[in-house]
Order: sequence, then structure tokens, then C-alpha cells
Amino acid sequence: MLKRVTRPETRSPLFWWLMEHHDELCQARVEGGLGVQWRTMCSDFAAKGITAHGGKVVTPGTARITWQRVRKEKKRVEERRAGELAEREARRAADPRRNMPSRFPKGEYGPPLSNVQPPAQSRALVPAPRQALVVGSAISSPAPEHDYWHDLVLPECLKDMRIKDFDNKTVLDLRQFFRNDGVPEPWDDPNLDPELRVGKMKAVIWSRAKDWSKHIPYDRKNRSKW
Repeated sequence: MLKRVTRPETRSPLFWWLMEHHDELCQARVEGGLGVQWRTMCSDFAAKGITAHGGKVVTPGTARITWQRVRKEKKRVEERRAGELAEREARRAADPRRNMPSRFPKGEYGPPLSNVQPPAQSRALVPAPRQALVVGSAISSPAPEHDYWHDLVLPECLKDMRIKDFDNKTVLDLRQFFRNDGVPEPWDDPNLDPELRVGKMKAVIWSRAKDWSKHIPYDRKNRSKW
């Protein structure tokens, strides 16, 4: 029953096989350098009982078109997941109770909390040097001042993104929505696929900027941009 939900019959067995082995096929294409030999693969599909839609035999043309659809669907799913992750992080950042003791990870502070926590001034976050946002871009280590983001270089993938402020006139400078407190960004994971990394960056920055644009200046005094 669950398989019918995750793999509806509106897609062919060939589609789902290619989706399941998407990453391995992409890696094999890079290592081989000659692309996918669909004519040879069709013999393998037939031997394994993998068919096109309606139980038809897989042809090279059908396999090639189905592979293009799989890549497009894979990208759409990854972008949707990146957007959902950005939305959850935005809600978590906007939660006024996020810094309450009850929200601290269990075991991090033993009771009584006030006796084991360091003084407030020693807990101040010190901005740490950040690595380049994407390959080929360079940024300097952000300064602790409020205008640290003036030293950032906006990644190429964000230069066409336009988000207006609450007045619906001023275009926000997206550089100000990158963290400067040393906390890793969602797209900093070195294991992420380059396309997914760009998609996640776009989704997170878009979410932060849109959330910021909903609040007029006097609501922003103590509000984090992330």
C-alpha cells in the first residue's frame, strides 16, 4: 500500500528504476565520460523485466526521454526539500522561545542551570571566518559590526533575485541575510551535490528575506535576519 503511494503506476517501471539509481548513473557518466549507452542498457532492462509504460519494451529513444524526465523530477524534489528545510529554519529562528532553558539540548546544562552556565558576557558569539559561499567567490571575514555584510560578495546564483522591502519599493540587499555568527549555513555541507547546494542557498535566502520584508523597521530592533 505504501509502495503505491510512493511509486504510483502513472510512472513506468523504467522511470522508477532510473529514479532509484539516479546518483549512481550520474557518477558512472562522469567516470566513463561517454554518456549512457542506452542501446546496450535496453538489453539489460529486458533481461531484468524492466519495462516502459504499459509494459512495452524499452527502446533507446524511450530510455533517453525517460532519463530526462527523471533528472527534471529529481531536481524538483530536491528544490522542494530545500524550501521545506528553509521554512522550518525560518520558523525556528522566529520562535521567541528558542533561547529558553527548556529548549536547551538535554544534558548540556545540569541543574541548577544558573550555577553552571558561564556569565552572559562570556557567552557572546564571536563571528568566525567564513569560507567562500560558492566556488569562485571570495568573501572577507565578517566584522562584528551591524554592517558586516558590506564585505560579502553576492554569489552569482542570487544576483537575479529581487525581493522588495515592506514598502514595496526598496530592493533588499541579499548579502545581509547571510549569517555572521559562525553557525554553519544549511548549504555548507561538503557532501551536498553542487546543484542542491545552490538550490538550498536560494531557498534559505529567499525565505529569510521574505520574512524580514514583512516587518516594518520598529519591529526589527531585536529581530535576527536569520
